[in-house]
Amino acid sequence: MPALDKAFLKTLNIEPLDRHKHDRAAFDSGVTKVNNFLISTAGRHHQDDQSKTYVAVMAGTVKVIGFYTLRPHAIAVDALPPEIQKKLGRSDTVGAIYLAVVGVDKSAANKGLGRKLMSHFLGLCMKVIDQIGGKFIVLDAIDAKTADFYRKLGFVDLPSQANRMLISAETVRKSMGE
Repeated sequence: MPALDKAFLKTLNIEPLDRHKHDRAAFDSGVTKVNNFLISTAGRHHQDDQSKTYVAVMAGTVKVIGFYTLRPHAIAVDALPPEIQKKLGRSDTVGAIYLAVVGVDKSAANKGLGRKLMSHFLGLCMKVIDQIGGKFIVLDAIDAKTADFYRKLGFVDLPSQANRMLISAETVRKSMGE
């Protein structure tokens, strides 16, 4: 992983998307699907409570240089590895939080923003899980490089679905020293 640019990271704010305030038009992660989601869909989904998007902006600016979107999710217990299924009893599904999309603008790449966004995301997930419950945090890696990044954070592959990865709330709690 690249070294953190601590000075750069100190100048960032991560805040809920405000579709009337935040400038998303010039965002370019290098991945068309990610760009289009932020520019065309995230604001509407955020407002309609389909998902919530958090954006990274430099302090005092409104230009989005990174973001993530999360939403509630449920995992079919039978899609989980047998060793996890045994711990869940007779439930058909188990609660989770889904990382729908994450993106970093090319201008902010390799400075630690992706890690900062994930740290913020995982912290928010734990606050939600502590309030309403949930066992896992789930995401879909878009490619092998991204999957490797998530594995370094403690996510594991879900064999029943290609590119699907998860981490238990228990693992996140331990990594945060709770």
